[in-house]
Amino acid sequence: MNVSDSTLKAFQQANREHLHSIWQRARDGQLDGLSEEEKQIGKIMLDHSEEYFNQFEFADVLADREFNPESEVNPFLHVTLHAIVEKQISDRDPMEAFQFYNAMLHNKCSRHEAIHLLMTIMIRFLFPVLKGRETFDLDGYRKFLRIYKTRKPDKIIALLENEPDSPEIEGVAEEKFQIFDELQSALKGKAFKSIDEAQAFAEMWMKENHAGPVPEFL
Repeated sequence: MNVSDSTLKAFQQANREHLHSIWQRARDGQLDGLSEEEKQIGKIMLDHSEEYFNQFEFADVLADREFNPESEVNPFLHVTLHAIVEKQISDRDPMEAFQFYNAMLHNKCSRHEAIHLLMTIMIRFLFPVLKGRETFDLDGYRKFLRIYKTRKPDKIIALLENEPDSPEIEGVAEEKFQIFDELQSALKGKAFKSIDEAQAFAEMWMKENHAGPVPEFL
């Protein structure tokens, strides 16, 4: 399974009602019977329970709740991104993610800090995908990781903020998670027999609501 496939799979797990059921199993210590991806998400949710306990506990009630990206962290998207980068590290796919992670550990980062820095870089390349403008720029992502693994961890956020935005990224800030949340709401309560069936639904929804191609990872 390549990085694009694993990212798609993680986003398919991101329905909030599904995340709520994973949380309940993880909270009660009943992870047996879940898929490996679900177990990983459950463990990540437990790691973040101190920060987001109420959001996880009432995720089913919050199914339609929109988070303001300018002032709030979307905990459901956060744990999904966590799962994606942890899988990249464990699979060494791309290898640059594994190398970046180890470089951050070598520079005195904790495991959690290193993962968050990797997430920060990946989000830069994920915005245009969520926007529906293009497929994930894997080559660009790998290049950034090669460059930034040589940077000091405490400088990375500021350096990224000073990076010039590409034309595909401009204008995303105000609605960077809007499409993702809207599509989550549309998927609420639906069950699909295959990835192709879910993708077909998402493509139809995007055409009707945003007049653009569906992001490949949704």
